[in-house]
Amino acid sequence: MKIKATLLRVLLCLVLYAVPVVSQSTYGLPAGGVVTSEVGASSTFSIVLNTMPTANVAFNVRSTDPGEGVTNVNTITFTTMNWNVPQDIIVTGVQDAVDDGDVAYNVQFDAAVTTDPTYNGYKPSDVPVTNVDDDVAGVTVTPTTLTTTEAGGTAT
Repeated sequence: MKIKATLLRVLLCLVLYAVPVVSQSTYGLPAGGVVTSEVGASSTFSIVLNTMPTANVAFNVRSTDPGEGVTNVNTITFTTMNWNVPQDIIVTGVQDAVDDGDVAYNVQFDAAVTTDPTYNGYKPSDVPVTNVDDDVAGVTVTPTTLTTTEAGGTAT
C-alpha cells in the first residue's frame, strides 16, 4: 500500500509540475523499429514537442555512423506555430561494400538551442536504427570455363 501511495504522489507531481519535453514516446517509430538497408531502403519517424514553446526550439540531427545511414535533415526547428505538428525524419541506409553484417547505429539529437528556459538544453533520446547488410564475402573467378589443348596450349 505504501508503494501505491508513493507512486500516486509521484504521478500527481508529474501531472502538476511536469516539465514539457520531447520523450521517446512522442516519436512516431515504425512497427518493428527503424530499419534501413545497404540497397538504399529508408525508414521514417516523427518528432514533436509536448507543449508550446515560448521561442523557437532547434535540434541538430545526425547519424552516429554516416557510413551506414544518413538523415534527410540536419536540423529540426519547432516554433509557436508548428510545435504540435510532427516533423518527419527520414533515415536512409548507405552501401559500404563490406560484409559487416547488420550494423546498429543511432539517430542522435543535440541538446535544444532556444531562449525558452523549459526546452533550452533538453536532449531527446537517441533513436536506434539497424542497417541491413547486403554484402557477401567471397571471390569471383572469371571466366568460369577455360579450354586448353593436349599439345600444351594455354588459356588465359
